[in-house]
Amino acid sequence: MWLRLRYAGACGVITGKQRESINLPRGTTIGGLLDKLSAKYGSYFANRILNHNKSGLRASCRLFIGQEDVSQMSLDTPIRRVEGGDTDVTLYFLVGAAGG
Repeated sequence: MWLRLRYAGACGVITGKQRESINLPRGTTIGGLLDKLSAKYGSYFANRILNHNKSGLRASCRLFIGQEDVSQMSLDTPIRRVEGGDTDVTLYFLVGAAGG
């Protein structure tokens, strides 16, 4: 299954690109996608997207598959193919804000 990836914000800076397409086997999970990207972009990328025990995404990271925010789903959740074409995946980091 083909995925069209879009890296927004700081995620694009870390990967050095804004978009790419990758082909993954059907049944690949969210965790499988993130493992593949971590292997490609290194430990800095992995440390920015995964929480300290690698059991989910950091609170500052959001992952959308199509229009659905899957950031809080289990990493074991399979990525569903969108009917009629490639599946769009967007990964971005939230910018921290402070004030008072």
